[in-house]
Amino acid sequence: MGVESYKHQFAKATLAGWLRDVAAGNVDEYVGIKPINWRVNRGGPHYGVWVEYPICLNKNNWILGTCNVWDENDGVWEGNETAWDWSVCPPTYDECIKLGLLPIAIFDVAIQHKGIITYGLEVVHRNGISDLKSDYLQRIKKEGIEVFTIDADWILSRVKRPTTLVCQRVA
Repeated sequence: MGVESYKHQFAKATLAGWLRDVAAGNVDEYVGIKPINWRVNRGGPHYGVWVEYPICLNKNNWILGTCNVWDENDGVWEGNETAWDWSVCPPTYDECIKLGLLPIAIFDVAIQHKGIITYGLEVVHRNGISDLKSDYLQRIKKEGIEVFTIDADWILSRVKRPTTLVCQRVA
């Protein structure tokens, strides 16, 4: 894992904060910041908006963490059900490795809609998405996840929460 700048960290936290703000108090309602919209099905403090959300492969090469989300254990964790408190937050990269799972991507911000991850947001600061991560994202997109990049400088230049995100869909 690389070292991330404070700018990148703060941009992720700011973006997640905006998304959580629009979700707060709206459980079972549709909310959004264009072009993203979803139905909130979790209460606070996360409201189904996750920072550093891992997408993993298990030993059977199944993609985990997309459908169902980490806190909806559907039996694919293969004996790890008690090794992690799934309801608090998803595991970190190192925790995934300890659980016998291979992280193939970690979204800067992920949004769940009705129990599945529907959006993965990548905050771009110094570097874009690597070729290797792009390859994995193509596989993940087949799971129904829309992936967007958003510039850290754009996020941090706002003075209030926007109604539209300036972002790029990853093809």
